[in-house]
Amino acid sequence: MSSADVEYRCFVGGLAWATTDQSLEEAFKPYGEVLDSKIINDRETGRSRGFGFVTFKDEHSLREAIEGMNGQSLDGRNITSDLNSEVAFLIFCDRGCLQTKPNPDIT
Repeated sequence: MSSADVEYRCFVGGLAWATTDQSLEEAFKPYGEVLDSKIINDRETGRSRGFGFVTFKDEHSLREAIEGMNGQSLDGRNITSDLNSEVAFLIFCDRGCLQTKPNPDIT
């Protein structure tokens, strides 16, 4: 895997329905450059599924954000953040809603 293929992405769970891609990015950007933030929405209702992903430019920012944001309040809910939520990846890849590959360089 080339360095261009590496993504520094974390799973963020426990999100309020009111949390948007933009507010998620704002919450995480004090830890480093955010390349992407995405709330996962239900296909039928369009409502948030209560989790999303934040992608950082570098590993240091990713790790700082996970440590700093895990258990913090965002839009009135205590959120969780971690490197790889296998359950979320498997469920949403299986349904075709989200296709991503785990990063083998991050353990």
